[in-house]
Order: sequence, then C-alpha cells, then structure tokens
Amino acid sequence: MLVVGLGNPEPKYLRTPHNMGFLVLDELGRRWGIPRAQTRLARAEVAEYRRPGAPAVWLMAPLTYMNLSGDAVRPFSDYYRIPCRNILAICDDHDLPWGRIRIRAQGSEGGHNGLISMRCQLGSREFARMRIGIRPSNPKGQLAQYVLSPFWGEGLEFADLMAGVGADAVEALIQHGLVAGMNRFNGLDMAATD
Repeated sequence: MLVVGLGNPEPKYLRTPHNMGFLVLDELGRRWGIPRAQTRLARAEVAEYRRPGAPAVWLMAPLTYMNLSGDAVRPFSDYYRIPCRNILAICDDHDLPWGRIRIRAQGSEGGHNGLISMRCQLGSREFARMRIGIRPSNPKGQLAQYVLSPFWGEGLEFADLMAGVGADAVEALIQHGLVAGMNRFNGLDMAATD
C-alpha cells in the first residue's frame, strides 16, 4: 500500500492547514519508528514499513509541491507496480470543518489541486482519499492565504489531534480494510463537546 500525504515541502509550510497530509505521515513515522528519506525513484521522501507476514506499506511525502503531487506518485507507483486501488491520498479539505475526517474509496477531487494532479498522472480516480477538515468556524480572508499560513485559532487546537486521528485511521485501514475504516471514522467529530 502507498500512503501519500499531500503538502508543501518548505519548512515555512510545515505547520499550515494545507500540510495536514504531511502531519499525518509524521505521526505515523513517529509511531512506527521509520523516518522518511529521499528516494531516487521520485521527487519524494519515502519510508517503508513492514509487518511480519504483511505486505509493505510506503509513506510518501511528495517534494514537488501540492499542485504537482502526481509527478512524484506516478513513477514510484509504476516502479513498484502499485495499483491505484492500493493508494491512499491524505489531504486537507476546506469544505469540512475542523474535527472531521472523510474517507472514500474513490471519487472526485473537489477542486483539490493535489488530488487533481494525482488523477491526471495516474489516469484514474480509483485511489482512496482521506480528507481532513480545516474549515474554520469564522472564515476570513482569501482561501490560499488561509491554507498556507501557520495554524491559529481552531487550527492550533485541533491540528495535532487531527494528525493523530488521521494516523489512527490509516492504521485501521491497513489492519481492517477500507470499509471498516470508513465505518469507524466517517462522521466522527473531534470538535464535538458532548
């Protein structure tokens, strides 16, 4: 399985809403004790995780910037012959409020340039996606400025929690399958107070 966290590689973007995919990969790498390193196969940092008796799981952080994510995913997936159905993209979603995760087996890109790039390069929409909500309760300013600016407000409160829940969801998908992961995590509201 190839787990692709979508984000932007420069340090100034590390703790921004648009980098939720990278933050989930960071948490998985911490849990599994596997640091990412640059690969010669693609413009990306990759870590390989192997459990006894189970297929490999690769964590990939494209270094191509968000809008060209597919340029990193395609050569890597081609080399290892990873079918689209075994690829999971993790990204932010401005249409979902903070505290929500939505997992789908496939579907539209919803205007997300990282997913659009992956679809164009892979020639298919048949890869799973995990969207992590980043919509503030009181949106202000331009969307591009918001997603590329450091966390503040709700983002400060929920970013680490959402990265942890995103990592929990990836582990559930690997161990129990996509449907079980969707049943467990879709509709979960981390911001709920009751």
